[in-house]
Amino acid sequence: MRPDPNDFTCWRDPRHTAISTTVFGWPMCDFCRAAPPYHERPQYLSDDFVLGIYVPTGPATVMIAPRSGVVGLPDGGDGDEARTEVYFEGWVNGAMQYADRDVRGQWQAGIEHAASRMVCRYPTVATALLCPAMLQYVGLYWPATKQIAIDNNEVLNGWLA
Repeated sequence: MRPDPNDFTCWRDPRHTAISTTVFGWPMCDFCRAAPPYHERPQYLSDDFVLGIYVPTGPATVMIAPRSGVVGLPDGGDGDEARTEVYFEGWVNGAMQYADRDVRGQWQAGIEHAASRMVCRYPTVATALLCPAMLQYVGLYWPATKQIAIDNNEVLNGWLA
């Protein structure tokens, strides 16, 4: 059962009022911006909350390791002002816990890890704000249910090759 954001109490000062964040849905203090601990935040996500799955193109392939799982959210901007915030995981330091998985299995684990960091706003260097021309959309990921839907297997298979 999901926690009710209305039951959130600021851990810095219980007298503060709480509000729900508009993008991810977890509560935060309206005064000091305190939020639930990282490990509690995914529990607030709706089953309908979805992230895009992307494959980097052009200059983005220099900063994102090959076969990385890449998830993101467009900022809603238009034209040259549009950006997509992405988080990624490419196991550049090894994936010992997933050594028994094939390339696609490691990529799926990367999607889950990148999405977890994104929804928790976990501090990481594996994030970027990219223009749409540097990304190719390939599918959707629902963090609450860990469901993946791929719309462009051809591009994804090329990325994983």
